[in-house]
Amino acid sequence: MTFGQEKKKFFLNEAFISINHTIPSTDYMTGKPSFGLAGYHHFFPERRLHLLLGFEWNRTVAKYEEYNAFKTTNPYEYHIQLVMNHLSFPVALRIYINSGKQLFTNLGASLDINVYSKKKFYQKDEGYELFDGPGFIGFNAGLGYEFPLKKHTLILISDYKLAFNSLLGGHSNRSPIRYARILIGLRF
Repeated sequence: MTFGQEKKKFFLNEAFISINHTIPSTDYMTGKPSFGLAGYHHFFPERRLHLLLGFEWNRTVAKYEEYNAFKTTNPYEYHIQLVMNHLSFPVALRIYINSGKQLFTNLGASLDINVYSKKKFYQKDEGYELFDGPGFIGFNAGLGYEFPLKKHTLILISDYKLAFNSLLGGHSNRSPIRYARILIGLRF
């Protein structure tokens, strides 16, 4: 923003969109593609080690099915459709691997707040919804590359997020929240 002769910089200097895919944690789970948005500010840009602070909104989708065909009298069959929307506040380190400061790795942690999650649980044609708790702690690691442009920098990142909470709530087969992402963004 410009006010007269004085230029003010916006706090966020990186913006991303992501393609998210839930990674199955059991044989009965299938991940579905989804998406996310993120904004970060990186500190110490002149060094090889940057500190990143920001926010993310991620949506993850998975399907969980199980059927026991060997129990002929009462086969235990159920289907769970999971949709999670969470707001994350990550703190990460970006470590540049090469001297040209284009190839890097991100390592960090985040506080994730469950904005809205929906689980539809169906067992023998009976459906009802379950909801998760308010939040969880997560970790992420990724590898990225920067492409310098004239005024901005194009950034591509592939990363993995793992959170310590259960997708299935009180179900006996507890699964962590984990998903892979491809992020495409700009530093401005």
